[in-house]
Amino acid sequence: MKEFQETSEGRGVDTAILIEAKDSFEGVDAEYDYLEERFGPLGEGWDVQAQTLKPGEDGRQYDIMTVQFEDGKAMDIYFDISSFYGK
Repeated sequence: MKEFQETSEGRGVDTAILIEAKDSFEGVDAEYDYLEERFGPLGEGWDVQAQTLKPGEDGRQYDIMTVQFEDGKAMDIYFDISSFYGK
């Protein structure tokens, strides 16, 4: 697993990772690409435990990926998926 610094990037609606995509297939691929860039290959020290849709109060749509690490710790990463939600 890659080493990473604790960051507020993607840790809530205010810092959600913006995903620009034409449809949900491309968008979900981009979410996993981001996670692998940040944490290393999927399944090597981390995995996605859950994926939850959260409508924002501002009308935007957010996808929350709960990442589980091999040491038992978990982290929620927020993605702004408004560009491709429902496409």
